[in-house]
Amino acid sequence: MKKIKYLFPVILLVIVTLFSSCKKYDENPLIVLSSKKSRIAQTWKPYEYVKDGEVIEPGSEEGIINFSKDGNVTINYPDGTTVNGNWEFTNKKKQISWTNEYVTDIEYAVIFDGSYILKLTKKEFWLQEDDNKGIITKFKVQ
Repeated sequence: MKKIKYLFPVILLVIVTLFSSCKKYDENPLIVLSSKKSRIAQTWKPYEYVKDGEVIEPGSEEGIINFSKDGNVTINYPDGTTVNGNWEFTNKKKQISWTNEYVTDIEYAVIFDGSYILKLTKKEFWLQEDDNKGIITKFKVQ
């Protein structure tokens, strides 16, 4: 009976260590059961920008972004403009890049966007420019 009493904390410690080392994004919860592709395949609206610790509210001209599982992306702007393109995870799914009518080279889009994923849940999606240096854009499900 004493062996079982001491075995439980050891097993718990091993499980926590394994899950914490598998965590992909810094701001995500410890355990996420859905795939990254299913989490991103939604309609997103920017709700906040953070630059040098200062919170900036998005303007009324911001577009709503819809990522689909098949790799298509659509951005709808309030003025009626729609931009269609393609998206993909890059850099071992730590980055996301997309192309559209204006940016057609996916390699250029990775450099141009510089968008590192900090958080990706079913309700929130955070991107940061320039890997830990730039503006953080926070999206929520529309």
